[in-house]
Amino acid sequence: MRLKTLRYRVVLDITAHIDEITDERINKTYRGLVEEDEAHWDWMDRQRRFLEALLKNEQVLAQYLHHLMTYEVDHRLDVDLVPMPEIKEEEDILEPLYSKMKGDAKYFREAIREGFFSEYIELVRDSFVVDWEKTKLIELSEIKKQGIKRRATRRMK
Repeated sequence: MRLKTLRYRVVLDITAHIDEITDERINKTYRGLVEEDEAHWDWMDRQRRFLEALLKNEQVLAQYLHHLMTYEVDHRLDVDLVPMPEIKEEEDILEPLYSKMKGDAKYFREAIREGFFSEYIELVRDSFVVDWEKTKLIELSEIKKQGIKRRATRRMK
């Protein structure tokens, strides 16, 4: 029997970095699959162009980072977080970006239509890496009916 329910707000300082899509990284990830297959190299070059375009578009990048951070925290905690309404689906966030990519827009639209968009930008998504070792707990607050009561602030180890 549950005696009491408590609610807390947790604020984390999360560090992430963005890795370049290099031939070395591709060869390490896809050992033996890409050397002879020109279609794989086209796919990887398309993702390089996509990542470059994403890094140049601050508005889309900010929305995408919100999406990724929500996913990362959800995955790390192994829970289904209630999605925040301002966080759209990956395809919707990135649509303004790929729709302007002259030779590649058709490719990404086809991937969405076939339900494989997420797989088609795998190298782009994997370029965003959360450094959980540097994550800090900034604030831990108990939520009371009247508002938030500050309880403790400490660093996560």
